[in-house]
Amino acid sequence: MLTAGGAGARSSTVTIHFFAKSQQASLTDANGQPSSAPAANDQYISTDLDYVGSHTRHAKNWTGSDHEFCVFPTASSATCFGQVAFGGSMIYADKFTLTQSSNGIIAITGGTGQFAGATGTISMKQVGTTNNSDVTIVLHKP
Repeated sequence: MLTAGGAGARSSTVTIHFFAKSQQASLTDANGQPSSAPAANDQYISTDLDYVGSHTRHAKNWTGSDHEFCVFPTASSATCFGQVAFGGSMIYADKFTLTQSSNGIIAITGGTGQFAGATGTISMKQVGTTNNSDVTIVLHKP
């Protein structure tokens, strides 16, 4: 599931590659009604099952899951919170901002279990016009 980067088992960097297959994604307005395009006060919620690998070649069974929640203070930016869980441990990113010009790299703000105290980044690349993504997490463990 996890692959250590760098040399030897004592490496302080861990890289995780997975294909996030959408289970649920919704954009709703301030009244909870479906919305087709973001507007101020809209909310976006998504959940995925995570398969080791990429969309072109990945494990048969999922080994993790993730969740993202965003609120749009304006139509062009969102304040988000996200969590990724693997094997009883979690990585999270709190209160990050996404815009149309974002570079798609999110700072990790914490973790639990084997990821406690970790820092690093999460990068996502959308697969075509789906809600699926190829994700790379680079963790720096204390």
